Amino acid sequence: MRRVTLADVARAAGVAKATASRALSADNPEVGAATRVRIREIAAELGYQPSAVAQALSTGRVRLIVLFVPAAEPGWAQVLAGAMAEAERRGYQVLVRPLGADAPREQSGLPVDGAVLVGPARVPAGWDASRPVVVVDEDLFDAGATVVRTANWSAGYQAGRHLIEQQRRSALVLVPHHRAGGVQARAAGCQAAFAEAGAELPSGRVVEAGRDADPGAGLDAALGRGVRPDGVFACTDETAVAALGSLGRAGLRVPGDVALVCFGDESLAGQAGPSLAVIPRPAAELGARAVQLLVRAIEGAAEPAEVHELPVRLVPGAPHDRPQPAAGGSVSARP
Repeated sequence: MRRVTLADVARAAGVAKATASRALSADNPEVGAATRVRIREIAAELGYQPSAVAQALSTGRVRLIVLFVPAAEPGWAQVLAGAMAEAERRGYQVLVRPLGADAPREQSGLPVDGAVLVGPARVPAGWDASRPVVVVDEDLFDAGATVVRTANWSAGYQAGRHLIEQQRRSALVLVPHHRAGGVQARAAGCQAAFAEAGAELPSGRVVEAGRDADPGAGLDAALGRGVRPDGVFACTDETAVAALGSLGRAGLRVPGDVALVCFGDESLAGQAGPSLAVIPRPAAELGARAVQLLVRAIEGAAEPAEVHELPVRLVPGAPHDRPQPAAGGSVSARP
């Protein structure tokens, strides 16, 4: 079947080809509204599909964006899925390119309209500064860039409020050894919730998990020193898994003895059982929001570079019975 051309649409509408082209352009107001509607209806009836090449020539855009991801960093699949779904919804194609020591060096000349940088990935040298960039990074606080991240302080605050409401006032915050910016914000939010409730959660109650080879080492050591928490806020998936192992080895039950709140993947709650409270990271939403901001910049929206934080909501675990302290007893926030 012969492909319907712009000339066919113009002929059927009884207008010049240039008029048909202007009527079918989203950015061109030179044709009257009634004529524009009529030409677009005729184009739809004929099954006209505009040429991608012609559109690129007329707008200067190829409707193609690149997602730069860190080659050695796992855990970004949901962010990428959200970004790609949003790009498709907005009529853009996506290239995914790794950046890192083993990635191709020359990627700055890719024929794309803009880029989303995911995680520790950074724009390659020589990138054309006229092409907009949006960064998805929990740890980047650079107001000079358009950054999308989780509301990390709020996540920690919600975790702290949940533990306080569960009467867990002798809690620990378990952080990974790198203590990156997003993790620090979550820990600070949790400490703020405890301070607001009049239950101090000092820096000594922020415990660093072990390294990759032994992620439970930090909490194991704290428990070995006689620390007995009744609640733990694990700032990442990995620290939550480490906490479950360490508490189990110490003979402490979750949630009977220790209430556990985790920031990260909601599926972890299903793996660990209904007792685990989770603050899900809005991974797919982070990717989608980054693409929304990027497309707006590509298509001419002049907005200042700023940090966009996506809200989070704690999903509580199943209710449980917990032995109550003896009458007149007190619970301290210190070991």
